[in-house]
Amino acid sequence: SFDGKTYQNCSSLPHSIGQGFSISVWLQTTKASSYIISIGRSPDSRFESEFVLQIDSNGRLMVWDYSNGYGYNAADTPSITTGARVHVVFIRNGKIGRFYVNGVLTGTISSNTLIMNEKGAFVVGTD
Repeated sequence: SFDGKTYQNCSSLPHSIGQGFSISVWLQTTKASSYIISIGRSPDSRFESEFVLQIDSNGRLMVWDYSNGYGYNAADTPSITTGARVHVVFIRNGKIGRFYVNGVLTGTISSNTLIMNEKGAFVVGTD
């Protein structure tokens, strides 16, 4: 259980996450503006090569990644901060990202550039 202020660093990824991957989590929250997962944070730079799935200030799922500029930086779902349990999936296939909530496609975003997130920390929760 995370309270919006705690996190778990699950060590480092053994390799970059590549062009295509999916993230699947169960959430139950009423808190907006919090990280869900952070992948690939570089030890010498807070954001370089990082990928983040978070809840934005309006309670929507948001994804951003960064490497000398943003690739994804968008939110495209209804608010999920209702206090109900929801199953959230984000699928990245190249420059296209799709959000699913409880098995339903709720939004599609695109990236200006394909960022290959490098090896680095894998963090669950807000840090």
